[in-house]
Amino acid sequence: MLMTTNCEHRQVFNATWQCTECGAKMVARHDEPSRIATGGPEPAVLAGFEVIYDCECCDSGEPTGCGRTHRGEYLNAAGKSRRG
Repeated sequence: MLMTTNCEHRQVFNATWQCTECGAKMVARHDEPSRIATGGPEPAVLAGFEVIYDCECCDSGEPTGCGRTHRGEYLNAAGKSRRG
C-alpha cells in the first residue's frame, strides 16, 4: 500500500484503522486509560481511553517521515466513540 512519507496520521478512524488523510491502514492499536482525580476516597476514576496507533513505518523501525502522532477517536469509559 502506498503511504505518504510526510503524513503524521493525526486522525485515524477507529472502525477501519485508517488514516483519514492518506488512507494508510495502521498495524497495531493501543488503548491508554485516561483517569481523572475525584478528590474523594478513590484516587481516580476512569474517564475514557486515548487510542494510539502504530503504522508500518513505526512498526518497521524506520521512522523517517513519521510524526508518531497516530491518534484515533477518543473512547469514553464504556468504550464508545463520539461518533456512535
